[in-house]
Amino acid sequence: MKPGRAVASFDSASTFLRVLAQHLHGKGSPALGLGPAARTTSRVLPVVNKLPGGVREALYTWSGWSEAVPKDRVGDVDAEAIAAWAAGQYPRRRYPAVLIGSSSGAVAHLAAPAGVPWLPQTFLVPVRHRRLDPDEPKTAMADLEPGGTVLVVDCAERWPTTTIGPRELFQHGAVGDATPEEYAHGGERVAEFLAAQGAARSTWDAPAADADSPEAEWGFDRALLGDLVGLCRSAGWALDRLSFPRADALSGPVADLYRSWYTDQGIPANRLLVSCFAVIDAHLPLARGLVPYWTLFGTCAARDTLEEYLGHAEAYDEIHLGLFAHGTHSIGYARIGDWDRVLRHARCRGAYCGVDPGVYPQDFASNGRFHRAAAALPPTEPLPSLAPWPWVRDRLRASRSTAIGYRPDAAA
Repeated sequence: MKPGRAVASFDSASTFLRVLAQHLHGKGSPALGLGPAARTTSRVLPVVNKLPGGVREALYTWSGWSEAVPKDRVGDVDAEAIAAWAAGQYPRRRYPAVLIGSSSGAVAHLAAPAGVPWLPQTFLVPVRHRRLDPDEPKTAMADLEPGGTVLVVDCAERWPTTTIGPRELFQHGAVGDATPEEYAHGGERVAEFLAAQGAARSTWDAPAADADSPEAEWGFDRALLGDLVGLCRSAGWALDRLSFPRADALSGPVADLYRSWYTDQGIPANRLLVSCFAVIDAHLPLARGLVPYWTLFGTCAARDTLEEYLGHAEAYDEIHLGLFAHGTHSIGYARIGDWDRVLRHARCRGAYCGVDPGVYPQDFASNGRFHRAAAALPPTEPLPSLAPWPWVRDRLRASRSTAIGYRPDAAA
């Protein structure tokens, strides 16, 4: 089975890998960075927007099912081939550094100004199951330059799991706005959500957790460190580690890093471009002189993190906000009125970037409109150049943010 067929297109890792690789090739990422499929996607999504809400939600569910691997072909998935496929997305040249580990849109934005690649520790390989009741989860059970730096990006996000077998865990739920406790035991919000979905139960039938593990999509499994230590010692590479508690905790420090780089070059650093989950472009911020900020999802928790950043940062003249249309009124999703409040932090202009507020969160066309709307923003004069990796590294080391920790010589 081809690696590109096994890996989910809308997984965070595959999306951030695509948009960063396309930036290193000197290109932007229209329509979620889907490459040749982007043109078809851009034509289809506006049509989907005109369908009734229930049909749109069903299509969103079907889109995830359609790219899943048939259960009887799971054994054909080749992890080594996927690793080679991932590394092969980047231009074949030598780099001063490579980032390895946790998935985060902020990591893609961190790598972009230095022109270095990022390799994710995990990929999502969805598996089809025709008779699975979603409300009863228990039934589901590149080359471096000599002397270069390997930077481990270490997100500390963890989640309760159930052990199935050696190196096999089951995780019920995931990072969003609902808590692990709500997934395990229910509550008022869970009951209201299940009732709205027409479910016959008020809580999920969750398996009992027996461990606390790195969160499947965002967390970093430190078992990888041992192999990296040996590899870096034998090759003469430095091994550093950048730690942060949540995937979007890195977003504010990365935005501040861009502001510093622009200011050092005499470029205005007063326009913020907010991306959301897979609605992201690693190339456009540098091609337009925009400061990027990545939000994890369109949830109240992600909005609160963004508002906290805006409350402490020097005010931006402009805020351009993109939102990922996730297709359902999920637990704790932030409504348009909540995002309107974010836009009011702008001194001069706060505007949605490709979003139709009237149909969000089922505004599937916005996933394609984001790139066009951001690309239409006027560029700064002059445009920023790429930042040398030592400058990026030194800024991370000197960061006063309590949300991140940079540790040189992670092998020590």
